[in-house]
Amino acid sequence: MFFFMLYTNNLNFLYAFTELKLVPAEEKPPKGEDPVIWILITDLPIGTLEDVSKIIEYYLCRWQIELFFFLLLNFLLHTLRA
Repeated sequence: MFFFMLYTNNLNFLYAFTELKLVPAEEKPPKGEDPVIWILITDLPIGTLEDVSKIIEYYLCRWQIELFFFLLLNFLLHTLRA
């Protein structure tokens, strides 16, 4: 179980417990390189190997979104400075 505290706008606190699962994922490295092992944290249910694959796909999509916004921000900052 994991305990966390959320702040609301009027500075009240909301306490909650949730069960977190760890999903290990390993990248296949080029020859001669060490593999990178990711440990993904989720609260989604895991019952089958398909569930694990789905969680890894969610993280891959999230990474693409983060990369998109990183590039967008850099482009906008570069454009505004010119």
